[in-house]
Amino acid sequence: MVTPQNTAANLLTALADLRELEADPFDGLAVTALLESTGLRDVDARDRFGKPDLFAMGEALYPELPLPKALPRSVLPTISFRLAIGPALRRFATGYATGLTYLGTVVAQIVIFMILRYSLFASSAFGIQQATVVAMATLASLAVTSPTVQGVARRGNSYLNLQNAHLARAAMTQISVAGLLVTCVVGAAVFVPWMLTGGVEAGRFFGYFSVLSVLWIAIARADVCKQRRWVSPLSVAATLIVY
Repeated sequence: MVTPQNTAANLLTALADLRELEADPFDGLAVTALLESTGLRDVDARDRFGKPDLFAMGEALYPELPLPKALPRSVLPTISFRLAIGPALRRFATGYATGLTYLGTVVAQIVIFMILRYSLFASSAFGIQQATVVAMATLASLAVTSPTVQGVARRGNSYLNLQNAHLARAAMTQISVAGLLVTCVVGAAVFVPWMLTGGVEAGRFFGYFSVLSVLWIAIARADVCKQRRWVSPLSVAATLIVY
């Protein structure tokens, strides 16, 4: 029979095991990932530790874990410049090659403009007013979604490095939904007063702002999931939706 005394003792044992791992988890979900890596399941959390699932158990144990300790300068490894420059150059080459993946998006937009006379950011029929509105919507979408894009990349890559795709997907979904809600609020805060004061080009601004915001978040998720081949199709789809 499981008693409060047993569950408390089991929690202390689990806490001691986590401290021995010295993994420095940064939130409750990371603690959950560590618990899963030790073989624990939701049924164990309920039967042995008195928690509804491993997520609740991770959140409960996280505040009890010590903060990461900085290493003394005397024990930090010393790496010569020659040894460090090689990996740095390799990282630069890898990052540069990855960046070239997005060149396909630019080429696709140029081809679309040549054939259809419009692209995701331009149209031969735009006047100064329309072009200004599109530029404002583009910059606004980048500014509003940048925290979401950074959060998706940071949390998604962190959990994937822990070999836990389930938590990576859950974290990216939570951050993406929150980012989309913020996008809706900001878009409405701009669109409604604009409409009340005449509404000239308000629909164009809101359409570009909304579609581009969704596009940036979708591209961030595709990048974390190593699905960069979807970047160009997503951009073409966004162009078709806008027009």
